[in-house]
Amino acid sequence: MQSGRTGWVLGSSFSLACLSLMMVPSRALGQGLSQNVMKACDAASRQSLIAVQSEDWDRVVSIQTDKLKVCQEPYAGVKDHDDVRDGMESGELQVLALALNKLGKFEDAIPVSRRCAALDAKNAFCWLELGQALEGAGRASDARQAYEQR
Repeated sequence: MQSGRTGWVLGSSFSLACLSLMMVPSRALGQGLSQNVMKACDAASRQSLIAVQSEDWDRVVSIQTDKLKVCQEPYAGVKDHDDVRDGMESGELQVLALALNKLGKFEDAIPVSRRCAALDAKNAFCWLELGQALEGAGRASDARQAYEQR
């Protein structure tokens, strides 16, 4: 059964990804590339949602890892869209960290969560995932500091 937090994290990540891809000017990406990337990222977001709903965490990790590569690439070198790229990336990282934590891969989730928090320090879910990863890795003191950030 999907928790409310899991659904909210994935839903907000999906919405941000779709909106941010639409904000990239076609002249910066090339019309065809922009549309192809949007379609691929949209399809991946739907697949990720299905994987989260079925609690197929290995699949979520695979999809999110691919999305971070494919959906970020068009922003490279487009300085006017650093904030959009960072916002989208933090959302994708949230979902990846969630899946890694669910799989008990806490050491893998720590750098993902740290990157998420570094990109969006006001995002409580980044700090929550970091706290859970640190706690799972047996680092209670560090986990407490992360929990206090949210």
